[in-house]
Amino acid sequence: MRYFGPAPDVPSIEHRKLSPNPLPQMPLLITLPHTDADTAQFSFSPQADQSRIIGNGVRELKEFFTFELPPTEQFTTIKNLTPGKLEKRDDAWHVVQKASIALS
Repeated sequence: MRYFGPAPDVPSIEHRKLSPNPLPQMPLLITLPHTDADTAQFSFSPQADQSRIIGNGVRELKEFFTFELPPTEQFTTIKNLTPGKLEKRDDAWHVVQKASIALS
């Protein structure tokens, strides 16, 4: 099972805000081992519009991803390094371990 979602400014996301369709404004790709899973992995969605997310300020990703800003703070690509982990509680997915991304 795969879902796509926004990256809110808190380290959790309500399940109802997830979409089965990859949308350019949704930077989270969440992978569940099965439909009723209460744990999941997530990473930066390859279908996300990187230029829009970079333009909005990649800081919106800070609750879900660890990353280092390049010294000039100028970059054009976001690349997955390691997946993060989510845990489902009260119909929301909570970050247990942030995913790691590289900005270049």
